[in-house]
Amino acid sequence: MRIFDPLSLLVGFELDGKGGICLIRVVKATSFMTGLDQLFADFPAALRDQRVGLLAHPASIGCDGRHADRLNDLELTALFGPEHGYFGFAGAGEKVFDDQHPLLKRPVRSLYGEHRKPSHEMFKDIDVLLFDLQDLGVRCYTFCTTLRYVMEAAAAFGKKVMVLDRGIPLPGTVDGPVVKSGFESFVSGIDAPLVYGMTPGETARWIRATYDLDLELEVVAMKGYRRHPAHEQIGAPWVPPSPGIRSWHTAYVYPTTVFTEALPDLYCDRSGTLPFQLLYGPWVKGRELAEALALPGARCEVDWRKENDMVYEGIRIIPTDLNTWQPVVAAVTILYTLQQLVGVDRVWRHDGVREDFFDLLMGTNDVRLQLQDNESPEKIVNDWKAAISIFLAARQQALLY
Repeated sequence: MRIFDPLSLLVGFELDGKGGICLIRVVKATSFMTGLDQLFADFPAALRDQRVGLLAHPASIGCDGRHADRLNDLELTALFGPEHGYFGFAGAGEKVFDDQHPLLKRPVRSLYGEHRKPSHEMFKDIDVLLFDLQDLGVRCYTFCTTLRYVMEAAAAFGKKVMVLDRGIPLPGTVDGPVVKSGFESFVSGIDAPLVYGMTPGETARWIRATYDLDLELEVVAMKGYRRHPAHEQIGAPWVPPSPGIRSWHTAYVYPTTVFTEALPDLYCDRSGTLPFQLLYGPWVKGRELAEALALPGARCEVDWRKENDMVYEGIRIIPTDLNTWQPVVAAVTILYTLQQLVGVDRVWRHDGVREDFFDLLMGTNDVRLQLQDNESPEKIVNDWKAAISIFLAARQQALLY
């Protein structure tokens, strides 16, 4: 049941089926506002009496450029950082250590170091945790796993979680396999497709329902948000949420080329000027690959990059229609097409291949085994559709926009 006040301050209460309440606050505004902006605009008096923890990173800024830790009248007792750290300096997979904020003089607890799920000790000095991360809506990007872990910890320790919502690059796209039992990991930490099309606030609602968490959850929703993939044209100034995701265009293709982390002969320009937008390597013939590929919603152009003092040919992936672009379907299609051009063994049997990590990224070994058996992309994609249909029904109940 939802009850909405038609006045300037809109407050929605949704019963969770167990007698609990999930509170959704939306402040009336005439232009786009992130959840953080909403909190700036209508700071709840009750929060002034709470000990507050903040899980954030450099992209946790409002439309005016203010960072979340600049909230006035907050008793910030602890700060928390996800993968890449509160200050955003760490690379992918790099362990982040606890720190102290040099200006606020508050401890910064790492959730990508000794602890990935908050301990009781880490939560003992807070009453409510603010979660404000710029996410991608991609399961292996790990922020959704961190969100699940902090919600589970908050439920266990009797703490409240308040999610300050933000847009994601592909809010209407659901693509890729759902996590298969036995393949859960930090890069496959929620039972969702690889691309799951939910904002952080929606993801929190879905997590609460999916994992039956007895948790006080409040989502501070965005205002003026339209569920379309061109969100970079509005809203807060762009700040990369991690070193490799330098633009929204990078985020569109990140799920397509992230598999290069498991196939070391293939590169995605991670440290270059177009991270994740390129695919190249010592045995990739860019022109042949570009001509052989037909990716819905995208085109491929021949490109070159230098890697390890060698210049390699490859392709640049350019999404042209984000409404039909399916990044995981594209990944499977690219790998299958490469196999037709150079052979299965060339793709999967070179030095340093991490088949197990490829499976963890995908959340299943089915995709790899089917590719190695030369199954067509159509067959592989068709096999994950049934699980996606089940997910979509649950996702629908969590959507806010």
